[in-house]
Amino acid sequence: GYLMRRAGTIFIRRKMDNVVYKAVLRHYLTWLLEKRFPVSWALEGTRSRNGKLMPPRFGILKYVVEAAAKENMTNLTIIPVSIYYDLIAELGDYVSEQTGAVKRKESFAWFTDYLRSLRKPLGRISLGLGEPVVVDTTSEEFSAAFEEGSEQFSMALHKIAFEASVKANEVTPITPSSLLSLVLTGAAPKALTEEECINEMWAIRNWAVERKLPLTEELQEPGIEKVRDVARAMREIGVVTRYEGGVDHVYSIAEGKHFEASYYRNNSIHFFVTKAIIELALIKASDTSPGSAHETFWGEVVQLRDLFKFEFFYPEIEQFKVSVEEELMRVDNGWKARLATGKATALVQDMDLLVAHAVLRPFAEAYSIVADVMLASTSMGALEENEVVAGALKLGKQAYLQRRISSEESIGKLMFSNGFKLASNRGLVRGGTDMKAARMS
Repeated sequence: GYLMRRAGTIFIRRKMDNVVYKAVLRHYLTWLLEKRFPVSWALEGTRSRNGKLMPPRFGILKYVVEAAAKENMTNLTIIPVSIYYDLIAELGDYVSEQTGAVKRKESFAWFTDYLRSLRKPLGRISLGLGEPVVVDTTSEEFSAAFEEGSEQFSMALHKIAFEASVKANEVTPITPSSLLSLVLTGAAPKALTEEECINEMWAIRNWAVERKLPLTEELQEPGIEKVRDVARAMREIGVVTRYEGGVDHVYSIAEGKHFEASYYRNNSIHFFVTKAIIELALIKASDTSPGSAHETFWGEVVQLRDLFKFEFFYPEIEQFKVSVEEELMRVDNGWKARLATGKATALVQDMDLLVAHAVLRPFAEAYSIVADVMLASTSMGALEENEVVAGALKLGKQAYLQRRISSEESIGKLMFSNGFKLASNRGLVRGGTDMKAARMS
């Protein structure tokens, strides 16, 4: 504390329920912006606990924007920063929390355990700087929102936070650990040979290169030695296991480590969501007559986008459709004509890479568990989220033991919570016939 205070660190209480404390903090941040001091903070609610971008909490951002508005700033510049670690030492604690355990207190014993865990190689740290988000608090649109009250201001603040989060996402690089996790979680419970792992990882890497997606140094140039080094490191921390007793060495996610593997995969999962939705929509279109295939395809795209809206950030619907068309154009310039002539299945077969099973299946499985819990509920009133999540944790374990779901990564509080939010958003929280009809569909 002594050193950090003198290095510019501002210590803030975890709970701010004191009116005077909030007023002082706001006043202090206003003074910092007035003097043009740069302020750096972690945007709460983003990648914590599951690796995937989550809706940001406004927190300090709200105070900073309010202060900028009071100072009539025309160029409040927010620079999104992405700091990504190849491997993370304390990931086991995240897993325990997601499976229902109480968060471990950050005591001296916790700190010493953390230091011991750093003895193992954890790869590299990557730093990415996103495109700045510039806010003119004197513009008519912003001034009107700031004056009209909390609802309009919250919408403007949400837009700023969303844009900053997405821009941070865009510069979060794809790493060997995220690719290996994507491949192995997608194959689960099956194991893959080393050759299969490398071939699939490099197919994804080439797909990313073609689309100019950010990659870490290990993936910039063709070569497998650095990839093997990361696989070795993941084995050393116990996430990946290798069986050497057969004819070939085979790799798989270690028992009980599926959630940890999914954390690494989720750091780059946003790059593959559009493609995953396209694959499923094409399969849906293949089940209809050629005359309605085009309509069925776009209808399924929109429905899948909405189904997973609590998991991923999307651009506006029209821009999203443009990105879908751009991806399909890379497969075949004449995809529209082929779709109209009933060749949707052939389009899927022409794709060198399929990712829907690895990207969307865990969330779909988690949602199915939530739906089962809600259907089995005997509550006559509104269902409570914490009760549904607690029930889903228990039922999810049973479903995994019965192999009704593919891996343990589908058993997590955040995914179950998002499943509940989706049901609530669709008016299904109270149960009854509507819920049953939705489950059957």
